[in-house]
Amino acid sequence: MKNRIRRLIPDNRWDMGMMENWLEDMAAEGWLLEKCGGHFATFERWEPRPCRFRLEPLGGRRQDQQEAAEELYAQLGWRRLCSMGEFLIFYCLDPAAPELQTDPVAENWLVEKLLKKTRRGLVLSWLFLLGCVGLFALRLLRSETPVEDLILGTDAEIVFAAVLLPWLAWETVRALGGLRRMRRQMAAGFPRTHTGDWKKNRRRAAVGTALLMIFYVLWLGYPFWQLGISSAQHDTEPPRLMGYQLDPALDESRQSSDVHLENPSFLSPIHSDLWETYSGSGEPRILSEYYSLRFSALAEPLYVEQVEQVRAAWPEAEFTEPEVPGMDYVTLARTQYNTFLIACRGKAVIYVGAFGVKGVADHLDDYAAVLAELQ
Repeated sequence: MKNRIRRLIPDNRWDMGMMENWLEDMAAEGWLLEKCGGHFATFERWEPRPCRFRLEPLGGRRQDQQEAAEELYAQLGWRRLCSMGEFLIFYCLDPAAPELQTDPVAENWLVEKLLKKTRRGLVLSWLFLLGCVGLFALRLLRSETPVEDLILGTDAEIVFAAVLLPWLAWETVRALGGLRRMRRQMAAGFPRTHTGDWKKNRRRAAVGTALLMIFYVLWLGYPFWQLGISSAQHDTEPPRLMGYQLDPALDESRQSSDVHLENPSFLSPIHSDLWETYSGSGEPRILSEYYSLRFSALAEPLYVEQVEQVRAAWPEAEFTEPEVPGMDYVTLARTQYNTFLIACRGKAVIYVGAFGVKGVADHLDDYAAVLAELQ
């Protein structure tokens, strides 16, 4: 038989009546609170019996005043149990013992500072969150490649947090509403209630704790998982056309370097960068960049951005948009010595920069097959 158990602390700890009700129900089941830490409370076994609990905010009195108050409480039959966050917890076994606080005005003085601090904490948390969102948005707005930065810079925990924002907003509004109602009740001189639906609040706390754990697992574990995926992808040759396959003037024996990098992200599970360099006049080289996106809606904006980047870098290039089966959009840009291909289909986007390498325009059907493999 266990002598100690741990239980999740209900949500909204500022709701003192609800917390007191929870501790009383646990005591009636034979469990007395021993200590609190983080999101959990530890209970020790004792004889099931009716017992009253009262929470008092910390910080409302000086140390000498607090010691005097606790001495008076002891004379009335109330014992100090432990602390829980911003509260001290007292309990009493005598049902006839007077309440700790009988003057709503005096109790309001103790509680008011805590309610203000709780409300301030909620507001500051949202200001910090909105500040982070604003900095991320500002970085994208100032970037020359905002779509690519969004795709490659957004990890799973950011997406998960964005999905949770409406739920967090609702929880904040609900908590602020509860704080406002409690302040109005106490300002009107009504005594504080000592009951509340702790079961509902503990279910809410369980959901919040589970979501927080998922966020931390994604935050800490997702980069390692991506590293493993990247390593596995690196060991597998991506679908591509080599420079010597495009240009008959090149030979595989002239290849001086062949670099393959993988930089996947949550929004682009496959992102391959491939560089080839060949010996010879002008060092012919070819850069291929492949994206396989998680959402096809991102493909066209990325395609458009890649085209505009080429336009800005090579204003003298001649741009054409041929119709190619197997490609939703395709742009060819040509200068005297260089050719650029940007194409997309479904959720795949490819960019090919051929510097001193000919033949890209003659293999558009082959690149369409590459796009098909990236779906």
